[in-house]
Amino acid sequence: MVNNSLKEITQELLKAKTMLLYPHVNPDGDALGSCIALERALRQLGKEAYVLVEGKLPNNLQFLDDGYITEDQNILENPDISIAVDCSQDSRIKGRLDKFKEAKNSICIDHHENDIPLCQYNYIDSSEAACSQIMYKLLLEMQNQSDLEFDKEMCNALYTGILTDTGCFKNSNSSFDSFNISAELVKLGANTYEVAQEVYEKEPIGKIELEAKILETLKSVKDGKILIAYASQKMLEETNTEMDMADSVVTTLRSIEGTEVSVLLKEYGPEEIKVSMRSKSYVDLVPFAKAHGGGGHTRASGYTIEKSLKDAILEIEREIVELV
Repeated sequence: MVNNSLKEITQELLKAKTMLLYPHVNPDGDALGSCIALERALRQLGKEAYVLVEGKLPNNLQFLDDGYITEDQNILENPDISIAVDCSQDSRIKGRLDKFKEAKNSICIDHHENDIPLCQYNYIDSSEAACSQIMYKLLLEMQNQSDLEFDKEMCNALYTGILTDTGCFKNSNSSFDSFNISAELVKLGANTYEVAQEVYEKEPIGKIELEAKILETLKSVKDGKILIAYASQKMLEETNTEMDMADSVVTTLRSIEGTEVSVLLKEYGPEEIKVSMRSKSYVDLVPFAKAHGGGGHTRASGYTIEKSLKDAILEIEREIVELV
């Protein structure tokens, strides 16, 4: 797929008056951080912009909400532009897809590979560790073509995206740009301590209780090279938690010595199981995820299984062995 340039995309943004930004369903720090930074930039330039989400924001990301995040799909009628952020597949905005298509124009900014363009204008670079890195470069281009100024909230949002998608710069996707852009964001006002406190040090006790229950389901495959666990709706009820609080477990499992692939199954409904996968050193997870209708990155991918939790676990145990 041939990208448009950031210059072209900036020109489209500057011509428009009303815009809706779409992070992927169950937004993480990168999707939400990228959206907030762009939304604030557009508003600073006199545009009307909102971030349209599906579902409640994760507890540790609510500090990013500047008042323009909404679930109301009637917030803007027929906006000038719909902007897909950190998602280049329509399945990732399925519940908002009809609204997305209302816009006269569409733009996609992402770092996940996709051969089929989602929008009229697309900028996708899978070599970037985080969508927030691309968004930083887009905002620089917007600054070149306008009087845009970076504010602290924009910088914190972008830094959050880079910090979380690189796993605090521990993941293999961490690059020179990851460190360099983060340093520039600090110069421009990002508060690294504040972001770290909000993202990583405000855990409710229920989250710890949930993680303990998930770890009780742990199963070792191929002498511990693969570890599989699951989170059920019953666990959420027992700990009074939301499913996003289970997400960090898949990374915890990968950190165990001798483990190459970790898998976490998350039960969202009777036949809706989200599969999150991580690899440590040599396994490329993308082909496996794509073969099951999903996608992602070499070391972090996922997909959905439309079966019961019990059947999904059996399917994973049967098929995942081919990875190592």
